[in-house]
Amino acid sequence: MPAAIWSDTVWVFVDYNNNGVMTRLPLLPGATLTATSPGGKVIEETGNNKGVWVAGNARSAGSFSATVKLLTATADLNGLCAYAINYQPVGEYISGTEISFTGTPPYDLVFKSGGTLTINAGSFVLTEALQSFTDMTGAPCSFTCIPPAAPTNPSANSRCGSGAVTFSATVPSSITIDWYDASSGGSVVSGGSGVTSFSPTLTQTTTYYAKARNTNTPGCVSSSRLGVTGTVRAYGSAGSAPGQCGCGTGLTNCSGTCKSSCSAFTACSGFTMVTDLIFEQGKALAWYKAKATCTDKGSGWTLPNASQLACLYDNRSKLPGGYSNGTYWSSTERICILPCRYAKSFYDGSEGGQLIDNEYYVKCVK
Repeated sequence: MPAAIWSDTVWVFVDYNNNGVMTRLPLLPGATLTATSPGGKVIEETGNNKGVWVAGNARSAGSFSATVKLLTATADLNGLCAYAINYQPVGEYISGTEISFTGTPPYDLVFKSGGTLTINAGSFVLTEALQSFTDMTGAPCSFTCIPPAAPTNPSANSRCGSGAVTFSATVPSSITIDWYDASSGGSVVSGGSGVTSFSPTLTQTTTYYAKARNTNTPGCVSSSRLGVTGTVRAYGSAGSAPGQCGCGTGLTNCSGTCKSSCSAFTACSGFTMVTDLIFEQGKALAWYKAKATCTDKGSGWTLPNASQLACLYDNRSKLPGGYSNGTYWSSTERICILPCRYAKSFYDGSEGGQLIDNEYYVKCVK
């Protein structure tokens, strides 16, 4: 029972002599008070037929009395003994593995593994997680603990577009995390013994909230939750500006608009379409990466050869997707158009080949 009403409440049960053995009398639902001070009531515990609570108002009224009528299907009873006890069985965790019991021994322990154990001692060192316990009275037990601290070190992957994102946080051993969809209240979206991370499929940026729970102590949780955010970066759709991840599958950034292909360009031979300017600020874009940038755009896209690149330069004022003076990759070599430092040379195209420390632009053609 909650501590706030415990001093006003007693657990009532009956033992009887069953062929020389005192045995708990199993009760049927429907116990009532036949006489009571004002405010009295019977509280039955669901699934517990070993007794009932009789609650009163002694704390405010100074005294309380009641007569309770109990129902049972057991016949031919002998040696009946009725008890009223206000000494609630409580398990208090002294540490993560040691628990102290108060109540009326013996104590019947039930472990999460399904195993059971009966002890008479007032304290016990656990070797596995405890699910529940009862004392001699059969009254419902409760646990107290030192609540664990909230999880720390929030971590969540980010990604481009919909898909799995991993949320994780850090907690000590014997502590698990329950993940909620709200900072308070809400629903558990993932949890269980040993859970510190989970990977839901996201379609948009989402925050989940991590709450620490002591796996050895039922109901022993942190007082606060840690928010962890998984970021879903967007692709630009057809006709829109590129998103954080550029344009979507099959689309090309054409002068700031995602299209299935860029504007037609017929001033040079060998191709009719050209992409926007591609440039990695402060990085030396290797030839094999530049080539892959074009082929990844789909069938037919490639780097221009040297003569096509020179034609692009000659027509730069009307070139779709923009043009900047600098060093450009071609399909076989890199050339420099003034005013940059002259750096014309052939390149073997392998990942381990020579890489000049410079910044290179890319225009793909089709």
